[in-house]
Amino acid sequence: HSIMVSARAGYDFPWYYNNTPYIKYKGGAMAGISVDYYWKYIGAGLDVDYLRNKPKSTYPTTNLQDAVSTPITSFINNSKAVNRVFLGIGPDFRYYTKNKKFVAEINTRVGIAMLKGGRTELRETTSANYLLNFHAGYDEKTALTVKGQLRLSYFFHKNIGVHIGTYYMRHFNVTEKVDAATGMAAKYQPFTTTAG
Repeated sequence: HSIMVSARAGYDFPWYYNNTPYIKYKGGAMAGISVDYYWKYIGAGLDVDYLRNKPKSTYPTTNLQDAVSTPITSFINNSKAVNRVFLGIGPDFRYYTKNKKFVAEINTRVGIAMLKGGRTELRETTSANYLLNFHAGYDEKTALTVKGQLRLSYFFHKNIGVHIGTYYMRHFNVTEKVDAATGMAAKYQPFTTTAG
């Protein structure tokens, strides 16, 4: 039997499925810790992860005009990061070489995640301060989440090593926040561009 404690830091590439065709989410930092208990090749583990992504408005801001053909040339663009915290448990599977220096693991987790932030707002300030592109973000405290991870480790000492890995995380039934002031979760304004 053995216990493994590992810390990690890396880069998260997000996919957000919502009705915001003119908002994209940039990759960001992630960090976490795992505690795994093994009965030889099979084990069980606990993961805690923190992930941070930043939304970006991709709504066009060149050659725009309003309903009376006035060119729109000035804007206010604000966005806040999405912060996620995941806590999950689940089974582990591993294979190690005879000298136990190289270890390959598959870690599976089921748990809950907190998602907060992500408000994105683009307004034009040329004529009437119209809201052009908007998403209220998230304020979810208990999203059901699954995670799968592949981890490769090299131990240069009996109890100390380094690892590299990749993971996939999926949140279920996440509700988008509804903005109290506007009553909307998301909106974008249909646009007309000027020629050229």
